[in-house]
Amino acid sequence: MKAAEDSRAHGPRAGAGATTLRDVAGVTGFHITTISKALRNHPSIPTATRERIRQAARELGYESNPVLNALTRARSGEGSVRPAPRIAFLADFRSGGSTGNLSTAYDGAVEQARMLG
Repeated sequence: MKAAEDSRAHGPRAGAGATTLRDVAGVTGFHITTISKALRNHPSIPTATRERIRQAARELGYESNPVLNALTRARSGEGSVRPAPRIAFLADFRSGGSTGNLSTAYDGAVEQARMLG
């Protein structure tokens, strides 16, 4: 049993499904709380650490679970106080600018939203 616990502590669980915060923590060596805060862009986590954790999460294929996030917010009382985050795009086409950057911005926002749940 000890060997199975050790393998889970150091990387993704083979055949166990989606990558978890614990998997990212095992690979990076940071505590799960640090992983969670880094992926939520919390200011208490240094920028270099956040980037290192985000890179590892991307490489492992980590995706935040929006249902679990909503449940956590509801249980903590945040759900009734703070609405879910929104993303908006503002574009000024009066200057005759190209819309090429808009699709790049959209793709980046989708990726970021996926990472943040």
